[in-house]
Amino acid sequence: LADWFERILGLADPGDHDTISMALVWIALHHSMTHDRAAYRAIEERFRVPDHPLAALAHAMGIDDNQAMRAVAPPGIAELRRRGESLLATMFELFSAGSLLGLGELDEAERRITGMAERFRTDGPPTLLSWALYMLAASAGIRGDAERAEVLYEEVLAVRVPPFTNSANEILQARAAFRRGDELGAYEVMRRYIGELLAVGNMSGAGLLSIEFVNMMTATGRLTDAAPLLGYLDRSGVLDVEGPGFRLFVEDASEMVHADAEAREVRGRVAAEPMSDEWALTTVRDALDRLLDPSSTAAPPLGDRRARSSGT
Repeated sequence: LADWFERILGLADPGDHDTISMALVWIALHHSMTHDRAAYRAIEERFRVPDHPLAALAHAMGIDDNQAMRAVAPPGIAELRRRGESLLATMFELFSAGSLLGLGELDEAERRITGMAERFRTDGPPTLLSWALYMLAASAGIRGDAERAEVLYEEVLAVRVPPFTNSANEILQARAAFRRGDELGAYEVMRRYIGELLAVGNMSGAGLLSIEFVNMMTATGRLTDAAPLLGYLDRSGVLDVEGPGFRLFVEDASEMVHADAEAREVRGRVAAEPMSDEWALTTVRDALDRLLDPSSTAAPPLGDRRARSSGT
């Protein structure tokens, strides 16, 4: 779709602000999945971006700017509803509430997301219900309310979403298997999910998957496997929200890695370089390959891997 809408940008009359802005929305949605913010900025540089609420909405989404999203979401969502794009409007309503989590505005984020979750329970779609519940669980985790977070994670897994839908289900399935003591089952779920993400260029799950992987590795004493992914998280911005935020999710792991000289050195070395989301996914994948097949020598130890070029 993004390729087609890029062609539309090239064909559209420069004065047709509605068509140009709507094309930018779809392209921005694509780049929100690939996390290639530089590519979205390049699109904006190639084509004249109109002063339009949808263009502003697309910009905030395309470059992952939470502050901008808070400002431009209300007029952008209203414009989508005016044009009859009710599903897109609802998606951006949820995205904008999620951006408040990144700004540390938990009370307002929870108020909005809770209201949407109740609507989704009645009217669907299930995918947005799944993400709304996951956001509420994340907010509970950020607050330190682990018990409520676990209840909400169970609710997420109970939502039946269509196959290949973008959701957190696979990450949560792996997490649940690991906590039951089924380590290999957890690794298999994560390995399969990474394959799906890489096949379609979906980088949106890289940060959340890395957090779970880090906690699994430190729980099993594999600190030098956890360390490079902590370095990636340090550099990627996944942990950077106002207040303690997602850092709470890797707090214990961070302390364990810091206490180990070798792991600490690996983490610092990785954090000093711009590691891409694809690098994180392939690094976790190679580690899982080794764990699932200990006889394999295909991948070097994680601490020896070098960075790929980053689009983040």
